[in-house]
This record gives sequence, structure tokens and C-alpha cells, in this order.
Amino acid sequence: MAAQRIGDLDGMDPDALPEPLRDPVAFVDPDGARVGNTNPAEADRVAEIVDQFVAAGVDPDDIGVIAPFRAQVAEITRRVDATVDTVDRFQGSSEEVIVVSFVATGDLDGPIYEDPRRMNVALTRAKKSLVLVGDADALGSDPFYARMLDWARR
Repeated sequence: MAAQRIGDLDGMDPDALPEPLRDPVAFVDPDGARVGNTNPAEADRVAEIVDQFVAAGVDPDDIGVIAPFRAQVAEITRRVDATVDTVDRFQGSSEEVIVVSFVATGDLDGPIYEDPRRMNVALTRAKKSLVLVGDADALGSDPFYARMLDWARR
């Protein structure tokens, strides 16, 4: 992904994207709240991001959304016309654009957050653009995710 840019896609106009989404890696804090294994506000923000890429010329078939829980996958699937799946089910696949929904707010509660190798699957599926969507405070509470935030914000 380092040498590839979102503007390399045919018919894609990077200037049509909000400036933060033009970077190969971006972080967005949706200011949502976790409800069980979903975060509806985060799902709304993920849908907005997907719509922004589509409006800029990215084919929905070139966009993948990854979430840690099946409930969040269902929440996002109702909102977008793109591939949405869990981290584990996305293994072996890749897309031009990957949007990762972390769901967690306040703290990182759940086994998916305890195994960085599983999250590594999500972080390595993007060919040209990776957008991380989550609560900065929750993610920053763990050393692995704090480093990920620093990397995404550079």
C-alpha cells in the first residue's frame, strides 16, 4: 500500500474526498457509543465514509468494511452497498479501500482486541486506502492500539 495511492484508481478523483481521506491511512473518531456489540453512530460514520469514496469515483465493489462483531457487520450492512464482514471472515481477501470499524468506546472489551494478530488481518487488507474508525480514547488505552493511532495520524 505504501507506493499506491487512491488517486491511482481509474475514474477516481482524490480531490473529491475530504482531505483526511486522501491519505493512504486515516483515522476518524465518530464520537459514538457502544450498544452491546454495535455502535450505531460509528456505523453511520462508516456509511458516510463509504459514500464519500463512491462519490469520488471508487466502485463499491472495491470497498471493504471490516468490523470485529457480527452485530456491527449487520448494522453497517444496512447502510452501505459494499462488502462488510468480520475480521476473521475477511482473512485472505483484500480491497482497494478498507474501512475498519472498531466499535469499542471507553475501553477495549472483547477477545478480538486481545489478539493483535487478528487485528493485523484488518490492517493489511487495503491496497490503496485504509480508514480506521473508532474511539480514540478507547484505542489509546492499549499500547498496541495507541501505536496504531500514532501511525494512522502521522
